[in-house]
Amino acid sequence: MACSPRGICSAVGACPAPYSQRVSRTALTRAADALRTIKYRVDSDDLSNLYPRLSMLLRRTFSRSLMLVAALPLAAIAAVMPHAKLKSSLPGAGSTVAAPKELRLTFSEKIELKIAKVTLLRGTEEVAALGDIAADAQAPETVIIPVTKSLAAGSYTVKYRVAGPDGHPMGGSYVFSVK
Repeated sequence: MACSPRGICSAVGACPAPYSQRVSRTALTRAADALRTIKYRVDSDDLSNLYPRLSMLLRRTFSRSLMLVAALPLAAIAAVMPHAKLKSSLPGAGSTVAAPKELRLTFSEKIELKIAKVTLLRGTEEVAALGDIAADAQAPETVIIPVTKSLAAGSYTVKYRVAGPDGHPMGGSYVFSVK
């Protein structure tokens, strides 16, 4: 025998269906009642009170979507903003040179010297052979790091971490050899 929409069997007096089916039938009944209410409210042309929770949810969703749309151009601008990238170096990456007196790193934009850090490594050990970082007077995007003691023959790694005017730190490294 079939159950009525309210979950009560006419023969037994209670629905023998599992609890989950009874819950879904109750939910269907509530949904039908809500639809009748909405139909009544739409018929009476009072759209502002159509369904207060739905209205609040739509407003919240709309405002969040609007904030997301407003934030997208800012994220796109931040993504394409130039960051300081190494354009060239002396000694050059992969080159073999006589012991250099200074390192010259040229970046794509002016570097904030108080944030900049350059280290010289031989193998995995740091070589304490570098002086203070200074900007080139003719080209402010070039930094000069004096080598304070003569470098022995071998392979050296220059590691740098710098930031441009936007403050975004960028780092990298390259290797050169001394003959």
